[in-house]
Amino acid sequence: MLTVPSAIFFETFLSFVGLGMPIGSCSLGTLLSDGFDNVLIHPYKLVPPAVVMITLMISCHLIARGLEKIITGREG
Repeated sequence: MLTVPSAIFFETFLSFVGLGMPIGSCSLGTLLSDGFDNVLIHPYKLVPPAVVMITLMISCHLIARGLEKIITGREG
């Protein structure tokens, strides 16, 4: 579960640089790339995919830590 955020990041990065999903597929990286291309004209296009990516990565990390605490039975 702790590797899911890194997988999300790597897929987003590869799609951002053009090596990920094929053209026409919806990906966080392609959305960020499209927003980055138009950042001077429409800077708000970067916000939604960035918020979704950050929320996914943080939520996966928190769920993994919670499951780890439940399974091991330790606090802290």
